Formats: sequence, structure tokens, C-alpha cells
Amino acid sequence: MDRTLTDPKAILDFVSVQSAIDFTATTDAERGELQERAVAAVTMAIQLEDQNTKALSDEALGIIATAVVGGMNAKDAALAGYQTLVSYFGSTGVPDQLPTTWAKSWNNWKEEKQPGSPLIPEITKERGTELVQVQNTAAAVDQAVMDAEEVHKALGRIEGLEFLRRVGDVAIAQVFAEVRKSKKYKGLPYKDEDGNIRHVEDFKEFCKVKLGKSYTRCYELSQNLTMLGTDLYESAERIGFRAMDYRALKALPPEEQAVIKEAIASESKDQVVDILQDMAARHQTEKEAAKREKDDMSADLEARSKLLADKAERLEETEGELFKLKSLPPNANLELKLAREEEAVKALDQVFVSGLAGLNALFMQVDAIICNEDVALHTKQYAVQTVQMLCQDVQQNLANYGIPVDFEEIVTPAWMRGTAKADLEAGRTEATHESPESD
Repeated sequence: MDRTLTDPKAILDFVSVQSAIDFTATTDAERGELQERAVAAVTMAIQLEDQNTKALSDEALGIIATAVVGGMNAKDAALAGYQTLVSYFGSTGVPDQLPTTWAKSWNNWKEEKQPGSPLIPEITKERGTELVQVQNTAAAVDQAVMDAEEVHKALGRIEGLEFLRRVGDVAIAQVFAEVRKSKKYKGLPYKDEDGNIRHVEDFKEFCKVKLGKSYTRCYELSQNLTMLGTDLYESAERIGFRAMDYRALKALPPEEQAVIKEAIASESKDQVVDILQDMAARHQTEKEAAKREKDDMSADLEARSKLLADKAERLEETEGELFKLKSLPPNANLELKLAREEEAVKALDQVFVSGLAGLNALFMQVDAIICNEDVALHTKQYAVQTVQMLCQDVQQNLANYGIPVDFEEIVTPAWMRGTAKADLEAGRTEATHESPESD
């Protein structure tokens, strides 16, 4: 057993007890009241050690002190402390009247006596029968409590440890941020598993040996504290916020985070859960819509790739024809012209294929930006504007170089417009023939 505490007042030096008191108290008066409770609880525990011939560790005394400072309600605190003592000494090892005594003391309770009432009331026959019934009922209640003793022990320890965990996480997050900023962790001594004295070399080692958690976990706790602030973070811990809840909150945009923070401030766990579920459902719908759009764009890009392959094939055929021309009977002028033609076509082919590849890469990058949920809206808008600027530049260059391009003919060829016109006329004719019958 690791026990160094002998003076009950020394319990106030425990970091876990200090953090628990700071977590609960809102004024100096409340802090003083909680400190008195902690000392009283440890004093009682030390007394019970002698009576039960059982020694407690420093950690156990810290848990007992923390149990009575978890709230300002004196009755609830007294009951929590009693249950924690029972979990260590058993129901027979702790006085039954202890919770009432503590609650009265912590509430500055004074019993007011009724004037004129006899010190020893007369016990009539009816009163005697009533007292026997009360005694039998009390015995039955005591037996029921003893039967559930193990359950009470487990519940008392679980409640105490869970409260300690919440308080400890808040304290770790605060210490992590402060020590990381001050860099006072370097060179701190500690004992390793073999009992050798070692010194902290880096911050990750400090987190492991001094805070008892990995650097990653400490960083998460610190980020949660930074995101919510001390008050909201403590409220979130009280209503049972989990690691996955913090991650979900971080993923939300600022305006939606503000809604969640208001719900956390009211300490309504049901309200927070409902809002998170609604937002998760909406984000899932948006994600599915974005995936469908991405699939459509991928199909479009695939079609463009096939078009590039077709054009490359046609260019290869053109080069073959030029090669055939070059293979004709020798003619110096003809060979020179063919060579120039081939050189010009090859240079054009290279620039054309390179330009199409660049366009394809551009569209793929724009698609990746638009479909990425982590990219900001203004960046997505910039990607779209980049494509629009490219189109404007192409149109301007066509005009500058006098290259005729009929975009309407490319998008909707004349034969397609003719077919559409014929279909429309046929539809009107059919409607004309059917109208008399409908009348």
C-alpha cells in the first residue's frame, strides 16, 4: 500500500481533490465549505481505519474526499461519501447515522425543540404496538440493504471513479496547454519501472509519465478545451460527451457549432444528441448528393479521355499517310515539302496532345476541389471561375487568330437540329389530327 498522508488537512494538496473543488465551487465561500467537507470525510476515514483494522491508500483517501465535493447539495454529498466509505469498510464498518450527521453539520442544521414537550414521552399500549411494527420494518430494510451491499459498493466506486475521470480530463487538458507553452517539462525527474531516476527529455515523455496519457490523447483533450472554453468543456463532460461527440462537433461549420454550444450550456444531453443526429443525417444526404455529382463528373472525364484517344488514333493515321507520300519516287522538292509537312504536323500533334492532357488534368483537379468536403466554399468558387476564365481566353484567342469555330454546330449539329424540327412538326401535326377526336 502506498500511504504517505497522516494529516487530514493534507488531502487539500492532492491535485485531484483541488480540481474537483474548483470544478464544483463557483464562489470562495463554496470553495471553503467544500474544503471543510473533504477534510471531515478524510478524518472519518482515518478513524474508521482504526476501528476496522484496515488501512487505506492515499488514492483511496483521495477518492473519498472527491466523493463529498461533487456537488453543493449537502444531503447528496453526505450520501455519496457514505456510499464510498461503505465500499471500502462494508456496511457494518460505517456508522448508520453518518450521512444524517454530515448533512446536518454541512447545512449548519440546528434542531429546534418544541416548548412544553416532555423529555421522555409516555409509551401507551397502542404506541408500543406501533414501535414494534416500526422496528420490524427497520429490520427488513436493513436486511434488504445488506443483501444489496455488493451492488452499492460497485456503484459507489463507479460513480466516484467516473467523477474523478471527468475532473482529471479537465485538469490534464489545462496542464497540457500550460506546460506545453511554458516548456517547463524538460528535465523533470521521475522513477521508471525499474525504480531508476530518469529525467523528462521531451513533451511526449512528459505526457506519458506525468499526465498518465499518450501525447495524442492529451492533445485531443486540450483541443476540446480550446474549442469549447473551460465552462462549456466542463458542462460537456458533465453531460457525458464522448470522444466521438467532440470529433463530430469539430467537423461542423462555425454556425452549427454555435447551436451545439448553446445546447451544451443548458446541460441538456438529450437536446445535444438530437441536434447532432439531425445534423449528421443532413450531412449524410449532402454527402450522397456530392458523391452522385462526382460520379457524373467522373463519367464525363472518362468520355473526354476516350475522345483524346480517338483523336490520337486519327493523328497517327495522318502520320501514316504522310509516310506513304514520303515513300513515293525520289523528288527533292517533293521530299523537302513532305518533310516540312511531317515536321509541322508532328509539332502540332505534340502541342495538341499536350494541351488536351493539360485540360484533362485541370478538369480533374477542379473536380477534386469541388467534391472535397474539407475545402472551403470560396476555394470551390475560385476553381469554377478558373474554368470560366479559360473558356473566355480560348474564345478571345480564336478571335485574335481568326480561327472560325461554330460552337453551336459542335454542340448541336445541323442534322440534329433538323431532326428535332421534324419531330416537333410531326408532334404538332399529330396533335392537330387528334384534337377533333378529343372534342
